[in-house]
Amino acid sequence: MRAHKLIIGIVALSLLTLMMKLGKPTTSTYICFEAEDVTTIEQPMRIAKVEKGETEKVSGNAFVEIPWFKKEKDQPVGKATYKINISEGGVYYVWVRAYWIHGCGNSVAVAVDDGRPMVITDNTYNRWHWPRSTVQVKLSPGEHTFHLIGTEPGIKIDQIYLTTDRGYVPTGVRTPNYKVNPKQKASQSE
Repeated sequence: MRAHKLIIGIVALSLLTLMMKLGKPTTSTYICFEAEDVTTIEQPMRIAKVEKGETEKVSGNAFVEIPWFKKEKDQPVGKATYKINISEGGVYYVWVRAYWIHGCGNSVAVAVDDGRPMVITDNTYNRWHWPRSTVQVKLSPGEHTFHLIGTEPGIKIDQIYLTTDRGYVPTGVRTPNYKVNPKQKASQSE
């Protein structure tokens, strides 16, 4: 019995020593905010309220959309900007909760600070979902400007999710844990 306790003590001490050598254990950061919680927004992108009967499918009772219209060549489709404060630096994986109408309205671009726009798209139509994203950005602690950039009309974005957890895949409506504009009501309409 005494030998058993001694072995457990040695193993525990070894693990503690190893953890101290490696530094603090890594934890992932998860940031979720409402797409309608914008700092600025450019037309024709706009904030839209949820219609009756659809409230359980959308977080915050509103979303950002680019209404369907016949887009002319080089016609802008809008941009929403968000000032966000990052407490932990690292590589962040970017997700958007989207609703695409069809193949001519199934993408949006994202960029951080002065970075290049990166497109998020897939072929899932007529339902809210999280398109599989390959977008990743390296962020330092501090304030950053996140851009949601329209690429084509006929899209809706409900939530934006940033995480350092490479393997995390959001599903359904997520509970927001970050407020871009603390004084703005999430359901405010343009």
